[in-house]
Amino acid sequence: MLFALMLFILGMTGGAEGQELRLTPMMYFQPGMSDSELLTEYFDRAELREEEGIVLDWSSPPDGWWDLNQPVTVKCPVKSCVQRPGPVRNTAAIPYALRLETDEAYYEGPIHVDGMGGTIYTTRTLGKGVVLGTVSETTFVGGIRVRDTLSHGVWADPTGSIVGTDFRRVYVTDCGSSPVSPSGDLVLDFTSVRHEGAASTQRSFLTIADIPDELEPGSLVIQDDKVHYVYSNGNGELEVYPQLADLTLTSGSITSMHGAALAVEGGNTAMHTAKVVSQRCGEAYGSRGLYGGHVLVLSQADGTVFRIANVPNSAHRGGFFRAHIEIGTKYHAVGVNRQGYPGLVVAGVNLFDTVKWVPVDPLGPNFAGVTVLFGGTAEDGAAIP
Repeated sequence: MLFALMLFILGMTGGAEGQELRLTPMMYFQPGMSDSELLTEYFDRAELREEEGIVLDWSSPPDGWWDLNQPVTVKCPVKSCVQRPGPVRNTAAIPYALRLETDEAYYEGPIHVDGMGGTIYTTRTLGKGVVLGTVSETTFVGGIRVRDTLSHGVWADPTGSIVGTDFRRVYVTDCGSSPVSPSGDLVLDFTSVRHEGAASTQRSFLTIADIPDELEPGSLVIQDDKVHYVYSNGNGELEVYPQLADLTLTSGSITSMHGAALAVEGGNTAMHTAKVVSQRCGEAYGSRGLYGGHVLVLSQADGTVFRIANVPNSAHRGGFFRAHIEIGTKYHAVGVNRQGYPGLVVAGVNLFDTVKWVPVDPLGPNFAGVTVLFGGTAEDGAAIP
């Protein structure tokens, strides 16, 4: 207790105007606490303080890593506070490592999340790396680095807001399932199939044993080299759109293309910027929100460089995406929305003569409003203006 009090006094380097109040997790340490409990207690207590100039310094975990056996929510007690993050890794199967609720914050160092289990998909145990709640006008000076997750590396929860967020660099390896990664892909066998609807309502329902939770609605899967959108996952069935190309199939397999290095969802997503380095992920950058950002991508062995729009019948407005591909990514861009993409610019950097644009929806998509630099032809032969 005396040790904790001394650390607390040392952390109080002021509090007056122009001075910083540095809070560290060890101020709240109690014997027997796990790292998850300690960090949760730390951020919960910090949330109660309202002093100006607060610095949340969790950059020095006792054993070099914060070992998490449950997710931790990172909070800021006031707007414009400073975070000094330390490296975290999971020690148990958990849905995500960190959730950030730090509006108008400033991260001085990198956020580093390592998933337990390694690069092989079937041995990973961490769902998502970093979940973004409300982090508008936040700057990640050191960027975000994540590796070895079952789903997204960095995922913006659609209930939050990332307007004006500067990610600097997002570097993610082995997230989700890449169809061109031999040890990092998820292949599922279906033993029966039924079809419903026609045109815009068509569906195929695939009976699959033990469908993993990370194959969430909105994920993309490939069957016979055709891309499908997952509408639902439950009761041993995977509902996909559009219907399978071969309606006579009664069994077969699908390869998942889920999990993005950076996936942005929701309505409050405008004006975010990022440089994304993605290796062996389902998507390098998933622009799944209402507004696209300004994003430069380096893609290596991913399923698709850009996944654009979240559902076939929703809007996606604007965005400027550039890419450099070094190794065997399967698709350049996958378009999900049949309503069109007004104001969207897709550019190549020393990359390709034509954009390999794959439309999911058989009724579209409408390419009006898309500008493609350095060439542009849809895979299905439809011209892109």
